Amino acid sequence: MSFKNPVGIIAANRLPIGKINGFYKKISPETLYQNLIKQQFNKNLLLKKADIDYIILGNVTNQGGNLARRCALKAGFSSQVPAFTIDQQCGSGLTAMISSANYIISGEASVICTGGVESTSQANIVLDSESYQPINRFKMAPEPYEDFDMGTIADMTALKYNIPRSVQDLYALNSHKKATQAIEGKLLENEVFPYQDEGFTISSDQTVRPKSSMEALSKLTPAFTTNGTATAGNSCPINDGASSIILSSTNNPFDFQGYYLGQTTIALSPSDFLLGPIKATEKLFANCKSKLASQAHLI
Repeated sequence: MSFKNPVGIIAANRLPIGKINGFYKKISPETLYQNLIKQQFNKNLLLKKADIDYIILGNVTNQGGNLARRCALKAGFSSQVPAFTIDQQCGSGLTAMISSANYIISGEASVICTGGVESTSQANIVLDSESYQPINRFKMAPEPYEDFDMGTIADMTALKYNIPRSVQDLYALNSHKKATQAIEGKLLENEVFPYQDEGFTISSDQTVRPKSSMEALSKLTPAFTTNGTATAGNSCPINDGASSIILSSTNNPFDFQGYYLGQTTIALSPSDFLLGPIKATEKLFANCKSKLASQAHLI
């Protein structure tokens, strides 16, 4: 962990988030990425596609092959620009950004397009090798670990740490309220670019529920285990979308929105993975809190 070589953030944007089989149902992940990249470069006129050394993207539901490479070619980058895809499940986009920053710090690259793209709507159906029947997901943990679904682990974690249903519902409700306020107040316009295609424009997230209420949330049944507390109302939806972060060496003459200073990565037992963000944040601050103040002039 070091802040001696901060990495500049030229741009950080995303498209509106769509539900699975929602408004992006017939749009390929490559097209989502192409649409976003085009707008980013139109907003950053000093930046040219010829400046890009790598495209590194996170993806979980890859349809086969190297999705980042397909996205790069679809977006109009030179075929001479390397691209690769990272799958670290929920951390895929973050890991892609970490890899990109480290490439720049090492001197391997000067400017990189990173981020993530997902099309759960167009994900390939996976068949069991013996029964040839569709399976809901790949196996996440081998024996002797138990291979629980994410929602089941959420219920287990809530029970273990005594997090009642009402607290989870209230947290979900406040999240939707904040998102609604941000959208109505046009606070996300610099971050969220509309998806624009012939005939239609998508400018707002499909997953925000402005009319949600504690009464409505309390009526929902457990989604994963019989007596669980995770429901369709307080759990994350399955989505489509794209994000793009353009990172650069600070030696380049660009205007930077902010700076990437460093990272830390941890691992836990599969059944404790929901604690990952907490443990990683604790470790990150333990590693760098004494240095953050000295780097404040960069932010």
